[in-house]
Amino acid sequence: MIAERPRTTQELAPLVGLSVTGLSKCLRRLAEAGLVSTRWDGYYVVYSLEPSRLEAVSAAISSFLDL
Repeated sequence: MIAERPRTTQELAPLVGLSVTGLSKCLRRLAEAGLVSTRWDGYYVVYSLEPSRLEAVSAAISSFLDL
């Protein structure tokens, strides 16, 4: 969903079936891990994916699974 375009928690929550508060907590952790980036748009935080970071995580998981 945020792979398609950046979105706010208010946009994403109904799409994933979580409360805005619950989703915000999840997205905050993903941001701390560098997997998503954030920017303010007025009152709202807009989340977007960090493709290069996701590629690195994917490569690490693939290497682990190949063991």
